[in-house]
Amino acid sequence: DIPANETLDVMTWNMEFFGATITNFGPADVSLQAANALKVFQATLPDVIAVQEISDEALLADMLLQLPGYAVICSDRFSRSFEGPDSTFPPQKLCLIYNTEVIEILETKVLFEQIYDEARMGLNNLLDGYPSGTASSFWSSGRLPWLITAIADINGVKEKINFINIHAKSGAANEALARKRFDNQALKDTLDAFYPDANIILLGDYNDDLDESIGSGPSTYEVFISDSDFDGVTISLSEAGLRS
Repeated sequence: DIPANETLDVMTWNMEFFGATITNFGPADVSLQAANALKVFQATLPDVIAVQEISDEALLADMLLQLPGYAVICSDRFSRSFEGPDSTFPPQKLCLIYNTEVIEILETKVLFEQIYDEARMGLNNLLDGYPSGTASSFWSSGRLPWLITAIADINGVKEKINFINIHAKSGAANEALARKRFDNQALKDTLDAFYPDANIILLGDYNDDLDESIGSGPSTYEVFISDSDFDGVTISLSEAGLRS
């Protein structure tokens, strides 16, 4: 019952190797994929859309030409991006689509970028205890959280908000869960230390439920959910057994 123009409407969507042309990664018909994605955006028109698994930035930008008033920016860090283009595996980029009348981007930042690059080159020991045994595996082999600081303007009421787009490690095996718990603890510690009073919306593909893990034990996001400063707004979907 609340008019959309009175609220900041936020959406997140893993777009399944959007635009990828390598066989077996995403839909085979990328033109149809783009057309259907456009229908979803036109039907919802949120102010902010955090998307994951963007393999073709140009296709996404072309699609958005049909969505007047929207712009897109993308992170340049994704799984194993430090190795350069891979002809056998498409990039899985993090991007942010936003309504330019509502959102003014102030700055963007790849979290852990320097620590990660130095650790995988052996220049620091901060990730020596990583559960996989290799520093390069941190945050799904370099799929580092991406922070976008913006001013949201809803009917003249302005708020500074930090959107963090993540695409966590997939899988329910014990090693995958251990990696996610390590990654999430590092993210939580960083936000506590450097953004203690900030407005934060943590978006993305969590690759886990919030009420309990998709594997065994508590959710790998328990470190966030157990902190009263964080509100797990989608936890009711997990508790109802729904996908989110």
